[in-house]
Amino acid sequence: MSDTPYLIWLSQIDGLGPKKQLELVRFFGSARAVFDAPNELLRTAPCLTGQNIARLTERRDRQALDDCSERLERAGIGYISYFDPDYPPLLREIQDPPAGLYIIGEMPVSEFPSSGGPLARKESTRPGGHAEEQKAGTEEQNAVVTGQNAGASRRSAEAAKRSAGASWQSPVESGQISWVSRQSPGAAERSAGAVFPPMVSVIGSRRCSEYGLSVARKLSRGLAENGVVIVSGMAKGIDAMAHRGALEGGGKTVAVLGCGADICYPAENKTLREAIIRNGCVISEYPPGTPPAPGHFPARNRIISGLSSAVVVVEAAKRSGTLITVSEALEQGRDVMAVPGNVTSRLSEGTNALIKEGAGVATCCEDVLEFLGIEKRRETAGSSGALVKEAVKSLAPDERIIYDALKDGPAAFDEIVARSNSQAQTVGYVLMMLELKGLIRKLPGMRYERE
Repeated sequence: MSDTPYLIWLSQIDGLGPKKQLELVRFFGSARAVFDAPNELLRTAPCLTGQNIARLTERRDRQALDDCSERLERAGIGYISYFDPDYPPLLREIQDPPAGLYIIGEMPVSEFPSSGGPLARKESTRPGGHAEEQKAGTEEQNAVVTGQNAGASRRSAEAAKRSAGASWQSPVESGQISWVSRQSPGAAERSAGAVFPPMVSVIGSRRCSEYGLSVARKLSRGLAENGVVIVSGMAKGIDAMAHRGALEGGGKTVAVLGCGADICYPAENKTLREAIIRNGCVISEYPPGTPPAPGHFPARNRIISGLSSAVVVVEAAKRSGTLITVSEALEQGRDVMAVPGNVTSRLSEGTNALIKEGAGVATCCEDVLEFLGIEKRRETAGSSGALVKEAVKSLAPDERIIYDALKDGPAAFDEIVARSNSQAQTVGYVLMMLELKGLIRKLPGMRYERE
């Protein structure tokens, strides 16, 4: 039997955070061994308190175990364990990775696993670039973790047998389970799993400007068109627009939640959530049914940055909660970029400060692709960029005048009338035609911007 149902059971024990869950699995050899271990054996685990042991004992119910697996299956919720080869490799490398991820949808994987595919990286133009540093760091970490965990596993097995008597066997020894890892998976296990495409977190404040929303959408759309998966938190404002941009670009996107994966938060994003599930996934380390809580969101931020090669902050005030994700990203060794904003706007104080402190500057998707060393895809005849260029070329003179009036960003109807020196009736008609052609879109408050 697979160890997954037992890993799910372990993830739902109150008081056992991801660190303790992983320590227990390493100590006993599997989650099933934890489930089957008598109390005297549980007491040998250094990470467990008396209260932890009491809760483990209370929840040790085989029928409930089976019922939980059936409920998840009926709800279409999957579970990816830290020990699963398909667990995202970048996330596995952070200091405090989730013990597992509940998932609805499918985690995006690369269609081009070989180095010759469209997502191949260029040689980094930056000395000691991210990929090179990451490879060296990963090799060193694997060597250290493998040695430490192998020794710890041998010592824990010996201690367990001494405590419970020679007659007790773990499920690993008895062959009762089909898969288990006594240590952090190394290069061999990772190569056997899925190949993940480049992932970039696009984040920002809930309270944002039209400028911030516009940039988040265009940046994410451009990255998605180039095969980059957009990761964000599905919150109001910048996060939601980042997901929308990725979907408009025909790409994949991942939403990391601070509640159960089965809960739509905020509720207004129900339609967006459904689209994300069709074109990526929503994930959470919290069991289904877990309501959103203030303490969950700082914890989920480490997953947003941990999944990604880089974090792009679109718009954030000086004390924005978005900067918590930036701190996590820096601790994880991730690249951080920021979109420059209006120097008189409080909503851009945080991003402008990041740039002053050395963050990379992101003004378009090309900046991010270049920063990561990813080749930009050439526009084909059917690509959205090429179609827009062709549509602009064919504009009538009055349409071109109105379209040019929006070249500096979103504008109100009266501003467009003034800039184009046209009659209001003419402007209204032309704006409607440009919308139908997919060249502009209408914003709240009778404002318009280019697509």
